[in-house]
Parts: sequence; C-alpha cells; structure tokens
Amino acid sequence: MDTPAGKRRYLNPLGDAQDQYLFFGLFIVGAVGIWILKWSGYSQLIVTLFPVSLMLIYCIIALATKQYRIREDRAGDNVYYLGFLFTLVSLAFALHDYRLDGSGVEYILKDFGIAIFTTIFGLAGRVFFSQMREDPVEYEREARYALSEASSAMRTQLGDISTDVSSFKRKLVQIVEEGVVDITNSANAAMTETVEKHSAASIEIVKSVRETFQTFVDHSTELNDAAAKNVKALQSLFKRIEKIEAPSDMVVAKFDSVLAKFEEVAAEALKSSRTEAGQVSRLRDSIDAVVGAAETIKKSSELYETAMSQRIDKLKTAIEVLVETVASIQVSSLGLTKGLEEHQTVMSQSRSLIEDDLRVVRKHRDSITQIEGESRQSLQQLEASLVSLCKTLVEQLGGK
Repeated sequence: MDTPAGKRRYLNPLGDAQDQYLFFGLFIVGAVGIWILKWSGYSQLIVTLFPVSLMLIYCIIALATKQYRIREDRAGDNVYYLGFLFTLVSLAFALHDYRLDGSGVEYILKDFGIAIFTTIFGLAGRVFFSQMREDPVEYEREARYALSEASSAMRTQLGDISTDVSSFKRKLVQIVEEGVVDITNSANAAMTETVEKHSAASIEIVKSVRETFQTFVDHSTELNDAAAKNVKALQSLFKRIEKIEAPSDMVVAKFDSVLAKFEEVAAEALKSSRTEAGQVSRLRDSIDAVVGAAETIKKSSELYETAMSQRIDKLKTAIEVLVETVASIQVSSLGLTKGLEEHQTVMSQSRSLIEDDLRVVRKHRDSITQIEGESRQSLQQLEASLVSLCKTLVEQLGGK
C-alpha cells in the first residue's frame, strides 16, 4: 500500500507483529467484554459465549487470511493461551466481586466453570491446530524423493542425448564417406569412359591417316620409278639417235612417232601427277580433320577436366561444411552436457541447502517442543496453584 509520504510499504510474510497485535487486541476486547457483561448482569451463557466467540474468530482469521497466517503450532498455542487468559480474567472478576459484596461461594464456582470452559475450548483449539500441522520430516522425505527422481530423469536424458549425438555423428560420418566414395567412383568411371572413347576415336583417326599416307607414299614411289624409267629411256634414245646417221626426213618421221609416244607418256604422267595432287590435297584435308578432331578432343578433355575439378572443389566444400557441422554438433553437445552438469551441481547445492534448512527446522522444532513442555509445566503449576487457591478460599469461606 502507499503511505501519505509517498513511500511504498510492503508486508513481511514471515513477520509476526500483526499476529501479536491481533492476539492482544482480542484479549483486551475479551477481558473488557467479560467485565462489562458481568457488571451488566447478563446470563452466564452469554458471558461464556462471548470469549469463546472471540477465540473462534481468532481461529478463523489465523486459518483463512494470508495476512495473519502463522504456523499451526503457534496458532494452537495462541488459542490455548487466549482461553487461559480469559480463564484468569473470569477468576479475577469473581475474586474481586466476592471481595466487594461478600457474596457466596456459588458465584465463584460459576465463574470458575466459565473459566474452565474457555480453557477447555483453548485446549481443543490447540489440539486441532497440532493435528493440522504437517511434519517437516515429511517435507524432507518428499523433497529428497523429488530430487532423486529429478536426478534419475536428468541422468536418463543425458544418456539419451549422448547416445543420440553419437549415433547422429556415426551416421553423418558414414553418409559422408559413402558419398565421397560414390562421387569418386562415378567420376573415375565417367573419366575412364570418356578417355576410352577419345582414345578409340584417336586410334581410328591415326590409323586412317597412316593408311592414307602409306598409299600416298606407295603412289609417290611408283611415280618416281616411272619417271626414272622414262628418263633412262630418253637418255638411251638420245644416245642411239646420236649414233644413227640417216636422212633428216626419215629421222623426223621416226622422231615424230617417238615424240607422240612421249607426249602420251607426259600426258599420262601429268594425269598421274594431278591424281597424286588430289590425293595429296585429300591427305592434307584428312590431316587437317585429324588435327581439328585432336584439338576438339583436347578442348573437350580440358572442359571435362575443368568440370570435374569444379565438382571435386564443390565436394571438398561440402565435406568441409559437413565436418564443420559435425564439429559444431560436438561443441553444442559438449555445451549441453556442461549445462546439464551445472544444473546437476545446482540441484546438489539446492539439496544441501534444503538439508540445512531441514536441520534448522528440526532444531526449531526441538526448541519449540522444549518451550512447549516448559510452558505446559508452568500452566499445570499455575492451574494447580489456582485450584489450591480456590480450595483455600472455599475452606476459608466455609469456615466463616
């Protein structure tokens, strides 16, 4: 709530000042009410029900409201002490009233009966609250059981996570290895097939070139032989012509036929030369085609080599990414394991703190039990003193 000074004031749920104010307020109201009711001459039932109703109101407030809620043992003690105080107030009024007007013993006995009834109600309230109180040992047992279950569940989860990460790592490594082997085998097979095809084509082209060149060589050899024979024949003919002495007409006539033959031979030689030139041009074209095919094969080989290099680079990049992924998974699994270990350490520390709190609670319980025993003995002694005092008063009044 907000105070007039503007500062915020908070309620302390562990404080007992408000309960003390409530206890003493009800005691003062009850004591004043008992005296007023007795002086006013109300019946003994009303005088008895008034303090009992106050005690009942205190029990309801202590149980139902969060503001005044305290431990059950303290609430029971307060109810018992409130009833006992009302008993003492009633006895004090009875003794005071007897001393003033000198009335008989029956009034003292009536007031003592009222006092005993409030004590009985307070004792019943104390027993009721004591039965409602839960034992801290049960809390300790439940806390330990919950911690053991949480630890077991955490260990199981850690084991499952470690197993899953190891299995995932093995599967990933196996998949990467199989992928690398498959890609390498397919690349080798494709390269081998391409090289075999190009090798077969190159061998056929070289074979055809060799055959064509060999034919050209054979034809050239034959042509050279024929030319050499013609040259030898002409030389021998010229020698014979020089040795022959004949008329010029006859020589011319003979020589014309020879020249005609030579023209035929020259025409045939020219024809053969043209044929050989065509074969040479065809051979040149074949050689150019072989060179172009070789260059095409070279370019295709270079392109295939470039493509395979790119594929291998991509494969290396993918393998590096997979390796980095595996490394990151290992790092994350190590971080998760570390976090779970830290969580387990925190749980162990929490367990130790709970055990310390439980030890403190046990000490408080022992001290409360000791104080309760001492207060019970004091109350018993006080009750015995009151009983002896009443007996003494009764004896003195009876003697008078």
